[in-house]
Amino acid sequence: MREYTLAYDAKSKKFAFVYKCKLLKKYYDDFSNLMEKLKDDFSVEKLGNNVIQVLLPFEVEPEELKKRTIAPPVMDEESSMGGMKVGMKLEPEDAEELYKHLEKVQTLIFDFEDYAMKEETKNLEFLPLSGYPTSNIIEDAKSAFENKRDFCVIDTMESYNNFSTTATLNQAIYKFGTDSYNNILLAAMIGDMEELKRITKDSLKKNEWL
Repeated sequence: MREYTLAYDAKSKKFAFVYKCKLLKKYYDDFSNLMEKLKDDFSVEKLGNNVIQVLLPFEVEPEELKKRTIAPPVMDEESSMGGMKVGMKLEPEDAEELYKHLEKVQTLIFDFEDYAMKEETKNLEFLPLSGYPTSNIIEDAKSAFENKRDFCVIDTMESYNNFSTTATLNQAIYKFGTDSYNNILLAAMIGDMEELKRITKDSLKKNEWL
């Protein structure tokens, strides 16, 4: 699951926003390209396969840290400063400057996640096992087959509706052309939801996409 931490990089004497997300392993180059929007004031360093740190243009001498209390930031679209709350004791003008930098990083992260998620799901056809009209299942299965998309069978339509917020699904993915795919296709095309559930019920597992 994605994580955010505000840290201090002693080497550069700058605050660093540490971002952990499993999609970075596959789409790090795309994240780096998006970083160019922030120009030369920010820099990114790869700390691992799925974690990076963005150095903010906010320099603080090490001795100054003794006077400040730092806590992890929280991404929240409803927060007063546009999506990020930071627990830190700073002078008002310093806090305002830091928040402006963090807002820029936040916007970049949201753009990155939106792009990466679209890439991850563009070849998938989601088939909810409940809460979705059978007639729609039939049409979606037909469209998936015609366009050679994989099936992503999920538990409920409700979980799909909340997907953009939770980034979590109980799911099973079936690759186009496999025996399992063909069995699901046959059941879906005739609207046999009981057979569809029977085939897939033991395969659904919780997946955190970010």
